[in-house]
Amino acid sequence: MAKEKTEDEKEHYDRQGYVTVFQTPGNMMTFNSRHGYLEALVRGYRSGFMGELEYRQLAQCESLEDFKLCFQETDYVDVLQTSDFSAKLTPQMIEDRVWEKFVEEFFYIRDQTTGELATFFHFIQYEYMIKAVFFVIRSIMNFNDPLKILPQVDKMGKFPGMRAVLQFESGGENNLKDLYETVLIETPIGKYFEKYLESQHILAKKDGMDTFQRIFNEEDIDLITNTVLKYWLEDFYRFCEGLGGETATIMKELLEFEADKRAILVMIHTNNTELNQIARQKERQRLFCSFGSLYYEGIFKFATCNDETMLKEILSKYSKFNKMWTDAERSAGENDIADALQFELEKEDVRLNAMAFEGQSHFAAFYAFAKLKAVERTNIRWIAECINAGKKTRN
Repeated sequence: MAKEKTEDEKEHYDRQGYVTVFQTPGNMMTFNSRHGYLEALVRGYRSGFMGELEYRQLAQCESLEDFKLCFQETDYVDVLQTSDFSAKLTPQMIEDRVWEKFVEEFFYIRDQTTGELATFFHFIQYEYMIKAVFFVIRSIMNFNDPLKILPQVDKMGKFPGMRAVLQFESGGENNLKDLYETVLIETPIGKYFEKYLESQHILAKKDGMDTFQRIFNEEDIDLITNTVLKYWLEDFYRFCEGLGGETATIMKELLEFEADKRAILVMIHTNNTELNQIARQKERQRLFCSFGSLYYEGIFKFATCNDETMLKEILSKYSKFNKMWTDAERSAGENDIADALQFELEKEDVRLNAMAFEGQSHFAAFYAFAKLKAVERTNIRWIAECINAGKKTRN
């Protein structure tokens, strides 16, 4: 009982912290007095990123147990030593421990932030929160045990009210109605869900809840997820733009590329799906952000694009994306270009985020830290899966 009370109090205070503060971060003369310590801290964490040598050592491991030895020379020295690994190591276990370390570092910085920097950190978390909500929705619709759902939720995506969402009975008559009300009223990301429901004219209908339940039963949840994520990304962009200064300059470049990357990946991955049919192309258009180098002309042309040849023609007008497409074609050879193009986009994304550390007195380094740690997590998981499957070279 005391534990539940403590959790309720913690959620109450966490909820109070999710407020939006619009204020300039300061300039070279004033930034350090307000945010200098935390910027120095994240730059210190940056030195812990794994380099080419560490990745090569991991790739040479004969088994997952060898990861413990390789991690001795990295910032992950203790992550596989401090837990009970009586069971055999798995790629998932390694990934979880690596990510937990980052989450601890992220929260350590976040808990010391104030004002506009605290809001900035919340925006970084909103992406994970949105994905967590849809994970819960999917689990409830599949009648999964709520007690088994919570441990599977990404720790970066947990938010005040998460436990309340999981208390619904799977398959209950009003479970989605209750979930809707909780999402809109209780969570920091409710405004994005509300915007989606308004775009579907659900809130104005008398049978709005019936319509809401029908949408989640019939539509592709991934489509809805990406629509809500678009609203978050556009809101994040407006917030960074309003901050001004070096933060706005660098963050606009990073978020604009993020919007472009998402748009291109949506196009390349929906070529052979229903979203590529004329009747549903308008739905696909709603997934694209209203900013970025592809906006407005490129995004407008996407509306009539229905194959890779047309997509290549549209992207050829943009030197950066034209080069990526050419490099992807060379790498893919006779194989499908989708994976190769995604690799080129992600490679450029990593480069841009790494460059964010080059400047000083701005918030972009915090965003880049989170993005690059997510990439590192994926890299370690991929190497672990290859080792586990007995492969040491990429097919």
